[in-house]
Amino acid sequence: FYVSPYERTKQTYYLLRYGLPRRVDVIGAKEEPRLADQQVGNYQNPNTKAPLAQLRKRYGKFFFRYREGESAGDVYGRVSSLLENIHHDVVTPNTTVVLVTHGLTIRAILMRLFNLSVPDFETLNSPGNAQLVTLTRTADNTYQLDPNSKVLMRFPETTACPLHGTSCRVGENSTSGE
Repeated sequence: FYVSPYERTKQTYYLLRYGLPRRVDVIGAKEEPRLADQQVGNYQNPNTKAPLAQLRKRYGKFFFRYREGESAGDVYGRVSSLLENIHHDVVTPNTTVVLVTHGLTIRAILMRLFNLSVPDFETLNSPGNAQLVTLTRTADNTYQLDPNSKVLMRFPETTACPLHGTSCRVGENSTSGE
């Protein structure tokens, strides 16, 4: 388990971990700051939330940076670094890794793993509280998103291939983080 440091994700971890059957062998759990939710600043004034939402919509969810906060692009950078570490930490291919994190962070993880474009990122849904998004590592060391998770996230069937600029099926260009 890798768990965001926020209290609500620690509570979710606890429910997940201690709700598992005893026969499940859990290697460990680690609080991981790179799984934190997008930082939106130190103070949110209720009077400025609506204008900020309009500004964010104009700039795009991926590029808009909150004052004293971060953009989704910053979150993408954090999770890219984390995924590299997880890839090196988990040496056995049959190990299940559970990330307990937040909606925008999950979207950034999917963007990284499946080489999604910024427009693809912008169309993804965030899962609701305690909803599961499930990825499976395939024999060819790529990832596949569970069909229910695809529906939940409004995951695109095709995306722009990173180098070709052409359309390709999602999953064909996914990587293991190597």
